[in-house]
Amino acid sequence: MSVMKKKCLNIFLVVIVLGASFWPAGAQRLDKWMEAADASLTQEDYYSAFHYYTAALQYDSTLTEAWYKRGRAAFLFNDYANALLSFDRAMDYDTAIVFPDLGYQLASTYHRQGRYSEAIVYYDAFLANPHDSGPEIIAQARKGL
Repeated sequence: MSVMKKKCLNIFLVVIVLGASFWPAGAQRLDKWMEAADASLTQEDYYSAFHYYTAALQYDSTLTEAWYKRGRAAFLFNDYANALLSFDRAMDYDTAIVFPDLGYQLASTYHRQGRYSEAIVYYDAFLANPHDSGPEIIAQARKGL
């Protein structure tokens, strides 16, 4: 069995086991999906994290944190189309305080896709108002221009 098939089978089994434990209440299920997603992200299992955040969003599609982290997970396993979709959804909400680097994440994703004109727009917008982003991210944004 290929590595990819094993990974998909493992994810499927984890989803079934976790799904069974989420049966009682919606909020509790959402918390479990977010915990599993955060753990996968920490362990650098970006593919699994992406799918767990997707499952969490089935319970609350307005959860900015899940959209943002889903975008990060997708970006980190080079799924730039889903990263953009997720970051765009996160942008629908007021995220400047919670995720001050969201504009930078969008710019980076466009940059990775070779869509340089869009990247420049987001780099410029981010640099015009970087909120509380760290100096490393600001330097990376300037480098992206």
